[in-house]
Amino acid sequence: MENEEEPEITAPEKITEDKAKKMFLKDWYQRALDKYYGRMDHLENNISVLFNQVMQHMTSILRNKVKASKGHGEASSQSDLLWLLNTIGNIMSGYYVGVTPKDMALDSSLKKILTRKQKATETNEAYAKWMLKAIKTFERRGGAFLWTPSNEKELVAEVAAEKKVFNDAAKAAGSSSMTVDEESAVRCSKKNALKQHGIAMSILKRANPKRSRGAQTRPGQQVPDRDKRSEFGDEEGKTFLVKRALYGLKSSALAFRLNFAKTLEELGFYLSYADPDVCLGYHWMMNQHTFCVIMKAW
Repeated sequence: MENEEEPEITAPEKITEDKAKKMFLKDWYQRALDKYYGRMDHLENNISVLFNQVMQHMTSILRNKVKASKGHGEASSQSDLLWLLNTIGNIMSGYYVGVTPKDMALDSSLKKILTRKQKATETNEAYAKWMLKAIKTFERRGGAFLWTPSNEKELVAEVAAEKKVFNDAAKAAGSSSMTVDEESAVRCSKKNALKQHGIAMSILKRANPKRSRGAQTRPGQQVPDRDKRSEFGDEEGKTFLVKRALYGLKSSALAFRLNFAKTLEELGFYLSYADPDVCLGYHWMMNQHTFCVIMKAW
C-alpha cells in the first residue's frame, strides 16, 4: 500500500476431474480455497480499517481537501485506499487545485527529488522506495522523469532496429511483417527500459556511498576491498612508542553528544528548549508527545 499497489493474493489452481476423484486431493483443494477466501476477507477488512484510520488521524484542513476532491464519495463507499493515498500525495505535492500553481508545484516536486540525499541511517530499500514514489508523483503531472530529446532519438533508433530484425526474420520465414500494434508494444517496452535506466542512475547518484559501495563505480573501475587494505599502510608491522594518551580525548564526550543529537533529529526527535539534554518525539496517530530520550555526556 505504501507504494500504491494492492497486495496480490494468488488463487489456488483448479484441479482436473481426474484429480477431483481422489478424496485427499479434493480435500486439499477445498482447504486451499477456504484459505484463499479467508485471506481475501482479511485483506478487504484491513484496507477498510486502514482507510478509516487515515481519514480520522489527518488534520482537519487536509481532511476537508480530501473530501472536496473528485471521486471521494465513491472511494469512501468502497474504502478505496489507493485513491486516498494518491489524493493525499497530490495535495501534499501542491497539485491540489487552488493550493499551488501547476508550474510551481512541478518545480517543487522536481526540487524535492533532485535535492534528496540518502541518510546514513536509511536503508537502501527505504531510500529507493521513497525516490520511486516521489518520481511517480511527479510523473502524474510532469510527464516522463528526465526524458530528453536524446532519449527520444535513442528510442526511435532502437525501435527501428528491432523492427528491422523482426521483418527480416518474418520475410525469411514467409510470415507477415510487424504490425502497428506490435510496433507500439515494442516502443512501450523500449521506452520503459530507457526510463528505468535513467531513474536508476538518478537514484544511485544521490545514494549514500557507504551503502551503495561498488554500484557508483564506472565500468572497469576497480573497487578497493576494505578487507585487503592495511589500516596502517606502509607502517604496518613497525613498532611505535606512544608519548601521549592513545585513547580518551577531552572532546570525546561532546563529540558523541553532538553526533547522538544529530541522529535523533534525523529520526524525528527535537531538542527541548527547557533542557538541551532532553529530546522529544511526536506521535501523530496518538496526537501527543510519547517519546522522550535523555542524553548525558559523561
